[in-house]
Amino acid sequence: RIIFLDTSFPRYLYQGVLSGFPEPIYLVYPSGHSSSWKVEAISKSPGIMESRKPFPSKWYGIVNDSLKGKEIVGIDGVLFVHNNGFLANLDTKEHAIEFAEKALLN
Repeated sequence: RIIFLDTSFPRYLYQGVLSGFPEPIYLVYPSGHSSSWKVEAISKSPGIMESRKPFPSKWYGIVNDSLKGKEIVGIDGVLFVHNNGFLANLDTKEHAIEFAEKALLN
């Protein structure tokens, strides 16, 4: 349900492949621009932007506010959650994994 990559790749490469399989829900991978880690929801199918399981809507819109992230999500290290709930940025790999696991259960 959660796929892990140790290298950042262009979005079109992994979304096109992973959305072709029924199992993947989230992808955890390093940011290509900093030491942070990303969690991304997998698309329902290739060529469709709609996520299989967006993050819980109450998590949407967190921006550079670790206190708000801790309060709303319940974990440390939340740096950003996209307004559409398909992408999140966290400070460490461990926090990214915890975020994906928690999202999967919600």
